Amino acid sequence: AVLIAPATETVTAINSFFHFLHLNSNIRKEFNELIFKKSNVHPDHFSIRRAAGNIRASILWLHDMDDNMTPVSDALKVKEDNHPNIQFEITQGLGHRRIYRENKIVRQVLEFL
Repeated sequence: AVLIAPATETVTAINSFFHFLHLNSNIRKEFNELIFKKSNVHPDHFSIRRAAGNIRASILWLHDMDDNMTPVSDALKVKEDNHPNIQFEITQGLGHRRIYRENKIVRQVLEFL
């Protein structure tokens, strides 16, 4: 499997969404309760980091230090967990969208697969 700048932590994605739309904490509370009501788990349950220990597939994880959509800080926490089946490639200067079009990255993905 290849992950390119994935949304690692659902809570981080929700925080960004609420910040972007300038939504208040009362709406956030209701949002979290709705997620719990529908799934019977809290939003922080939906986490690649939490699930990574159960994944046996070989994974190439590509992320850029300048990603402003899915922060590399969440990915680096997974990297620190040192899963033997996850190979990280952290780039610099490509952001969230250019990483997909970078020839070096495309070659790396093809070689991995």
